Amino acid sequence: MMESGYERHGDFKIKIDKNVILIDAWGPWNQEFFTQFHRQLYLAVHQLTVDIYGALVVIHGQGLPVNDAIDDHIAFLRQGNVRALAVDLSCCSTAGLSKDVFSKIYTQSELNFEFFDDNQAAKKWLTQQLTSADN
Repeated sequence: MMESGYERHGDFKIKIDKNVILIDAWGPWNQEFFTQFHRQLYLAVHQLTVDIYGALVVIHGQGLPVNDAIDDHIAFLRQGNVRALAVDLSCCSTAGLSKDVFSKIYTQSELNFEFFDDNQAAKKWLTQQLTSADN
């Protein structure tokens, strides 16, 4: 992908906790955000020492991608092997709209996902999904 020369809008932090990739993302997001995010997420996945893993995404602020970034994000997600994705919308100022947009993205990506407005509930669901995947 060519670099556009535009500055990234949005920010993120990625951490790994055993078999879970923890992502905090501050929106809204442009194409440049997703280019850098996908690079860093690819590196994080390759640091994992397990085959079965999940992701917990906490969306902060306006959790909305630009339309130009959606197809690239779907293509990136389809290449991955994430077993379950929990999305915490408790810090998201556009929760309803973000849920609609990301439901479409995650459905098209064929992911096992669920939305939450409570971080502990998100973690509990994710643990259940990963435990059942181990069996």
